[in-house]
Amino acid sequence: MTENKLTIAICAGEESGDKLAAQLVLELQQYYPQAQFYGIGGTRMAAAGVDLLADYQTLAVMGYWDVLTSLPAIFRLRQRFIRYTKIHKPDIFIGVDAPDFNLPLARRLRQNGSCCLQYVAPSVWMWRRQRLANIAQAVDAVLCLLPFEKSHFTAAGIAAYFVGHPAAQQQQVERNSARQRLGIAEDTEVIALLPGSRRSELTRHLPLLQKVVPQLLNAKQNRYCITALANDTARQQVQQLLPQVKTATVEDVLAAADIALVKSGTMVLETALAGVPLLVFYRLSAIATWLVRWRKFHLPFFSLPNILSKRFVTAELLLNEATADNIVRESERLLNDNSRRYAQQQEFTRIRNTLAAAEISAAAAVVAVVKRKQNKS
Repeated sequence: MTENKLTIAICAGEESGDKLAAQLVLELQQYYPQAQFYGIGGTRMAAAGVDLLADYQTLAVMGYWDVLTSLPAIFRLRQRFIRYTKIHKPDIFIGVDAPDFNLPLARRLRQNGSCCLQYVAPSVWMWRRQRLANIAQAVDAVLCLLPFEKSHFTAAGIAAYFVGHPAAQQQQVERNSARQRLGIAEDTEVIALLPGSRRSELTRHLPLLQKVVPQLLNAKQNRYCITALANDTARQQVQQLLPQVKTATVEDVLAAADIALVKSGTMVLETALAGVPLLVFYRLSAIATWLVRWRKFHLPFFSLPNILSKRFVTAELLLNEATADNIVRESERLLNDNSRRYAQQQEFTRIRNTLAAAEISAAAAVVAVVKRKQNKS
């Protein structure tokens, strides 16, 4: 392993992972200016200098049925990636989120001598704690976005670093400038809609929002709904089902919004870190709903702001509770209660400060793990 001429493979499974991976690549280039990067990801990773073998859309599935129907394509992609690594053996492999795809790859590559890391810790603190043994065999270290995650891995003998969340350290877009770009008056109530980026999420959530949006817009004048979407296909779906909703960049959407309706997932935390009062919703297919209820969860919360606060800061409308009437009711409560919005924003500021206080950057953690492995060999 020649430090200045490393080959680094990096795989992200969805839009949020593409964003995290791209930033990590740019930071790693400061440490390893001659390194070559290849992997699976999206436009941000490509712009950062990663030679993409495939787009992450193949992996961007959620829900049991969606995963099952996508298994042949996922398996073909995994085999293609494995064949490529046999020819272009990576010195470092970094799996970004998507643990069910990345950890088996990491295990194989680690056995062949690669230094392997998982960036974004699998949620062993919520469910599937039995995965710890497999994680210990698959990776040299886990990079944790959340402070409490580290102890779960170190207790199992897995090296772990709290690297914080990049969104907690980013400068926020100024509200007035975002509204000026979007042509929205200051006295307008702006509701951000963030239904997800995966095809299956949009299929379930857009018809739901199709019932929600007219009720919210008709209830009061000077209201405006905006959304940020990952790709052209998603934008076309929104234009067909929600023609009254305008699209913009996620940065401008969050800066301009008074509140946000966010599907459960990584975007909830990013919205909270942007200081936007929010409520969480999520729908699953009938079989997935049954399977989720059958599984044993270790926490009463699903959304990260509530998990980090250890209490219900935001409303969670999940499964059968994710109805149009419930979403409209909770949205109106949030819009009409200044103290409720202020309390959320105060807690979100505390969370932001906590996640910004990382013990080490993600790139520095990668370098430390690589050097430790070099010293052992």
